[in-house]
Amino acid sequence: MICPKCGDVVFEGAVFCVRCGAMLAGTRAANRDATPPRASNPWLKISAGILTATAAIVVLVSLSLGRSSGPTVRYVPDVVGMSRADAEAKLTKTGFECAVGEERPSDTTDTGAVISQYPRPDTPTSRKDVTLVLSLGPDAKEPEPARKLRQASVATKRPPTTTSARPAATSKSEKPAQQHQVVRSRPRARQTAAASSPAKPETSSGPGYGSVAIETQPGDWEVWVYVDGGPARGKCPITVRLSAGEHSLVLWEPRQQKRLAVPVTVEADRTVSVRRDLSA
Repeated sequence: MICPKCGDVVFEGAVFCVRCGAMLAGTRAANRDATPPRASNPWLKISAGILTATAAIVVLVSLSLGRSSGPTVRYVPDVVGMSRADAEAKLTKTGFECAVGEERPSDTTDTGAVISQYPRPDTPTSRKDVTLVLSLGPDAKEPEPARKLRQASVATKRPPTTTSARPAATSKSEKPAQQHQVVRSRPRARQTAAASSPAKPETSSGPGYGSVAIETQPGDWEVWVYVDGGPARGKCPITVRLSAGEHSLVLWEPRQQKRLAVPVTVEADRTVSVRRDLSA
């Protein structure tokens, strides 16, 4: 850019000449008009996109929930005793469809009137149809297919009768003989079972039993005693009554997690002393 007064070269966009101090005409307006446009903020576009996507998701979720909602539950109106036309009109008005299940004779309901309905009156249901049973009148004969169907449904509701299988006696003289045989066989079976099983003493204080006195160190430790893999007999010190013979004692201390197996031989009418130190 050249100064119009002195002809010296000045910087582009300068307001006055550095050499002569002359004001450069039109520089303020040019500088004002040459203001660069503001750059668009990319975060605004990102925020707008996020809001649009959120609104679309909300709309889709609301539509899917509306479609997946369960059927409407309604109460079934009472049409028992009404004619078929009145019953169909009342059911249609409340949003149900009418279907006739069967027709049967009735001494208490007029011809063409409703004897019963399913679902029952004042019952909440999501069904769209109501099945009616119509009356044929007091003197009408029930149709054969309907009668067979009703009898079959009643038969299925009855509990089956169980009959115990017993041998049929051909005559009165045979029945006492069979009972007599059964009575005789029972004592024999008991005698055989008693002869095959070894005799066991009634109490543990009889002959063939001895005692085992068990003590452990330290004395303040909680030590449980198990005999021959059975349940716990108690805590030490303890005296256990056992039958004569070889036995296996297990001493268990839960706090220190110590387990010690001790074989012992028990003699009849004698006491065996067992002392073990579990601190080692």
